[in-house]
Amino acid sequence: TTTGTGPIALAGASPGFRRFRSVAGNGQTVHYTIEQVFQDESGAVIGADWESGVGTLVYGAADTLNRTAPAESSNGNSAVDFLSGIKDVYVTPVAKALPVLNSGPAVGDGGKFLRLKADLSSYELVANIVYLAAAIVGGDAGKAVVVNGAGTGFSLLAKPDAFPAGTRLIFPQATAPTGWVQDTSVNDRVISITSGAGGSVAGSWVISGLVVGGRTLTEANLALHDHPYIGGNVNGGVGLGDDAKTSTQQSTGGVGSNSPHDHPITHSGGWRHAYYASIIATKV
Repeated sequence: TTTGTGPIALAGASPGFRRFRSVAGNGQTVHYTIEQVFQDESGAVIGADWESGVGTLVYGAADTLNRTAPAESSNGNSAVDFLSGIKDVYVTPVAKALPVLNSGPAVGDGGKFLRLKADLSSYELVANIVYLAAAIVGGDAGKAVVVNGAGTGFSLLAKPDAFPAGTRLIFPQATAPTGWVQDTSVNDRVISITSGAGGSVAGSWVISGLVVGGRTLTEANLALHDHPYIGGNVNGGVGLGDDAKTSTQQSTGGVGSNSPHDHPITHSGGWRHAYYASIIATKV
């Protein structure tokens, strides 16, 4: 029942029709037609005002249609100053907005295809058209449409994998992801790739092969030292002490056999470097 040339308040759907908001979003641009029919007391139509063009839908407490660009109307193709009374407002194709065939069919056009031109201004007849080379079946879900090698049609191809088959990667997780197979030939290396479940802390190492060589000590290896004593002849015998009439420097006898010796190293075997267990998997 809106009057004037401004936005039209949308009161609701007529019987058998749907509201604008059930088929178009808020702020969406639509082709519209507004029609107001005048009748006399007998119900006979005595006139009508109408307007078609491009409008914008605005939803809120009261839904409205903004008459953005009136194209054709009973008011010389300008916005109609509607009078009071009920008006029908509906979405409809505007004739000038519809593409049409740019030229009529002629002899020889049999079998040609109708194609919308790139600028959307009209249709044209073409002898050849690129089409899908095979029918779509249930297993084609997720495939991509690509131009075939000959350029004569389209083909359906599965989405290419980001990693080619045979690619090997390290995964810090318990099992290989879908499409990958765990490689169990590499196990327990410096980066601790495990043939079992990753993500655990376990294992032990036995360190072997450590050898400490023996060494024979020489005189130069010993601290500088001696073991002196004073010995002399007393009445034809050997004596010690201050009563000796004569004395000479004597030395004790040596002991030892110059045998080599070593310094053994022992290890408990309980040490283990800290790690985060991972697996190697191959793309199939």
